[in-house]
Amino acid sequence: MKHLGDEDIARMIEGTISKKEREHFLKHLSECNSCFNVYTETLKFVEKEKKSKHVLKSPVLDKTAVRRYWLDIRTLFKNRRPVLVPAFAALIIILLMVPFLLNYLHHRGIENNKMVYIEKIVEEIENRGVHAFSGSKGEIYAALRAGIFVEDLSLVVNAGRKEELKTKITKTLSRQLEVFASKKSPLLLELANIEKKNVETVVKRISELFQSHSYSELFRFGRFVEQSILSTYENKTPKQEDIEKYQRILQKYEDTLPLGVFRELKKLETASRIEENRNICIAIKELFIE
Repeated sequence: MKHLGDEDIARMIEGTISKKEREHFLKHLSECNSCFNVYTETLKFVEKEKKSKHVLKSPVLDKTAVRRYWLDIRTLFKNRRPVLVPAFAALIIILLMVPFLLNYLHHRGIENNKMVYIEKIVEEIENRGVHAFSGSKGEIYAALRAGIFVEDLSLVVNAGRKEELKTKITKTLSRQLEVFASKKSPLLLELANIEKKNVETVVKRISELFQSHSYSELFRFGRFVEQSILSTYENKTPKQEDIEKYQRILQKYEDTLPLGVFRELKKLETASRIEENRNICIAIKELFIE
């Protein structure tokens, strides 16, 4: 039996052979252990070289090449000993799972960083307390804080852990909402018993509570500030148009809000680094929860 040459195997992997040649080569590979081993080892080497040049990046493959590769594998499965099929199937499944596993681990890392940040902030608030204002100033700050804490609550509840942290955030958020609703409000009762299955409904109802209120824009600004902080952990920054929009909105409250809010928003316009964006938004948040 004449074995396949190195050039033949190279041309097959590159896909530069005719259909007739491929059929002949596949037939030979299904019958010859020696050539089959050379072919599979060469494939491994080629894949290793690709990965070394594209660390943690999935290469963009030509659709025709992918289709041809799977056809070749399927043909070999049909012709070779059945004992090899489970091993190849397991290898293919592992290779397919790697990108999803990397993405999952990356996502979990981001979520853990967010949780650490929220835990730290909630602990600071608990230690120093949140000052309660009276009259219209109390409503303004309550609306801003409600927007902030509703974002934290969504993340913590959906994480499905940190029961103690969830309770602390729920109580803090409830105190802000009591300014706008009765303590016996069904919404506050739902909030006290919030779970993963009803968190979206409760958050939606809290948003609806502010929709018809004159401070709805402040509630949305509170959410914007917290969303901006949490987004920096995903290397995202606030949109310029949103920054400009809230600058215009907050002008109405210039006599009530600390001047530091406007200074920090101005800085946010020109901030370019992720860490800088995060620190500015945290500084704005601190002014509302002092």
